[in-house]
Amino acid sequence: MKKAIIGFVILLGIIVIDGYINQKYIVETEYNLSTDKVDDNYTFAQISDYHSSTNENEQIYEILDSNQPDYIILSGDILESEDMEPTVDFISKLTGYGTVIYSRGNHDDDYNSYQQFLESIKELGVIVVGDSSYQVGDLNFIGIEDFSGANLVAKEPFTSTYTNYISNYQDYVQEDKYNILLGHRPSFLEAYSNIDVDLVFSGHAHGGQWQFPFTDIGFIAPDDGIFTNQVHGLKQEADTTQIISSGTSNPYEPFIPRLFNRKEVVIVNLSSKQ
Repeated sequence: MKKAIIGFVILLGIIVIDGYINQKYIVETEYNLSTDKVDDNYTFAQISDYHSSTNENEQIYEILDSNQPDYIILSGDILESEDMEPTVDFISKLTGYGTVIYSRGNHDDDYNSYQQFLESIKELGVIVVGDSSYQVGDLNFIGIEDFSGANLVAKEPFTSTYTNYISNYQDYVQEDKYNILLGHRPSFLEAYSNIDVDLVFSGHAHGGQWQFPFTDIGFIAPDDGIFTNQVHGLKQEADTTQIISSGTSNPYEPFIPRLFNRKEVVIVNLSSKQ
């Protein structure tokens, strides 16, 4: 009995310490990719699921400053407040580090200020790709205009409806370019692969909120249920690579902490095989 109590206290201590660290600090997660579709090397910084949380802005700036990205990818759920000004100010600072490309998540347009938010970030020079694409050099950025509202567990007909919705984006794919999709929802990798994109930036799942230690398996994921690995990390389907960010915030704190699941800024280095 005594050993069980000691074990419980130790476990509780680990959980409390880990929850505190995950609340306070952001890590940098780096991936290195290569392709023969580009002539130059590029660095992308992915910021996902910011949810208007300004607590870790300085840490984000430090990561960007040390990596000097060419492009900063905002892959959805950036706005989470009727007061858009702090988020616009954050994005304004991001534009000093590289070209910012934004696509809507499922929460951004929950607020009456969303249209004004869009106009404000466009004035800052942000490239908004929602139901559209943006070509520069040998890169083609495509943004999915995500469905609004939260779906804790995807059920029919939502899954088939959203899969069919994704198929429409085949029209934006350019065969002679490296196609980068901002697809907020991570659980539709097969559908993303079917439209022949090369790289997908996803978020949405917050890393599963609680992760099993030393794995990318999350406790729960929107659209995908419980105990799923479609919440974080690098995934591959045919010729499509997907990067799933665990996000830079925890909109549920302090009531539901992130456990064994760090907030992150993702850095992707894309090099030319040529």
